[in-house]
Amino acid sequence: MAIPVPEKRIARFENLGFGMFIHWGLYSQMEKGEWIMHAEQIPKEEYSKLKDTFTACDFDAGKI
Repeated sequence: MAIPVPEKRIARFENLGFGMFIHWGLYSQMEKGEWIMHAEQIPKEEYSKLKDTFTACDFDAGKI
């Protein structure tokens, strides 16, 4: 079986080194993960109130 050769663009990406993707949403304020609304059966109306206090103003990618 032949070892697959990645496309040039993929090989370039793989050789760039370490990368990290950070994402967050309203659920991050609850510190319980993305499925918290479903897992704890939080009503959409109640969950959507989190948007009023959600901010990324203190986010510092360089610090991470």
